Amino acid sequence: MAGQNPSETPPPSLVCVLCLQDDNDVDRLGEKLKKGSFCVHHYCLIFANKLKRKGKKRQGFHGHLFADIRKEVERAAKQVCCVCGEYGAATSCGDIGNCQRTFHFPCGQKHGFISQYFDPYR
Repeated sequence: MAGQNPSETPPPSLVCVLCLQDDNDVDRLGEKLKKGSFCVHHYCLIFANKLKRKGKKRQGFHGHLFADIRKEVERAAKQVCCVCGEYGAATSCGDIGNCQRTFHFPCGQKHGFISQYFDPYR
């Protein structure tokens, strides 16, 4: 923008590696966890189907190791979202055996899919 001080320009928003969206709605997606250019929504992390917390709470993002997150991103890159039709769907329907649908966590939320979390996370 002409005449704008470069130091006043907001930084570019980082895109979540799991849902591929830059949404900053903390209530819907949890906090955006960032390390350098690596970014993921906390809820996308929790509801990623094949991602397990293997580290201690202070390792990676809340115990999710970066190498494991990258593997889940690679796996999800082959999955098509049943809502938007784009690749990168890391969340699957919890109706085991009866439903094979995968989706981006925010896409599922926007279409009324129900996600439940019970502590403790394993």
